[in-house]
Amino acid sequence: MLLNDSYEDMSPEEADLILDIYNVIDYFVYHSYPVTLVGISRYVGVEPKELADYLPIIMTILNKVEEEYAQVQQRPN
Repeated sequence: MLLNDSYEDMSPEEADLILDIYNVIDYFVYHSYPVTLVGISRYVGVEPKELADYLPIIMTILNKVEEEYAQVQQRPN
C-alpha cells in the first residue's frame, strides 16, 4: 500500500495492522524507546521484512506522533 492509495483499497486486516503499528509507535515514543522495524514486529506479529513495505506509512506515523509529543511537552503546566 502506498500513501496515495485510496482508503477504499485497504482491506480491514491492513487497516487493523496500521492501527496496531500506530499504537506501538505511540507507546515507544511515549516511553522514549527506539522505534525500529524489529521492535514494531515483535508487537504486531509481522516479520520486519514485511513491515518494510509499510516504511513510508511508519515514517509518517512516527513523525506525527513525535510532533504531538513535542507539542505536549512544550505546553506550560
